[in-house]
Amino acid sequence: MYYKTLKTSETGKKIAEVLAKVMACEAEARKIVEVVGADQWRGAKGAISGGISALIFSDGSNVPDYLREVAHKEYFPRRNVGQGRALGNAIKGLPLVAPWELNECVGYKPKWQFSHIGIVWEALEENFLFHVSEKAAGDYLPPADCEEILTSEFFRLQGK
Repeated sequence: MYYKTLKTSETGKKIAEVLAKVMACEAEARKIVEVVGADQWRGAKGAISGGISALIFSDGSNVPDYLREVAHKEYFPRRNVGQGRALGNAIKGLPLVAPWELNECVGYKPKWQFSHIGIVWEALEENFLFHVSEKAAGDYLPPADCEEILTSEFFRLQGK
């Protein structure tokens, strides 16, 4: 089930607040990644945005010795070393955006604990687009300022 809502609507304003929080989470994580010298990172598990579950060094070199490999070219701080402990604490302090925060914006109460809406964050001029799983949605009724749209319109609005 696909929906659109104006950015100026009540629902659109709520989504914009969560988007601002997502951008802030990404900026905070990026600061840590740059200090450590990693190329990329994996966000925290179970969060829409924020946190760090692994630091990625794509060439596998220049990895600080206070990091341990947790997967191929993916690292996390060693908690038994001073610098690793400090980095681990900094990562623990990173802000997160939980799935329920996004669900609340559109009044979505899924049947399954880990289900959340899918959203198109790209900068569309007038609308936010989102979708919900028909299986997980149950008796979902969107807010009055959200309009159900066809799949074809959902992709057309994204330029796909």
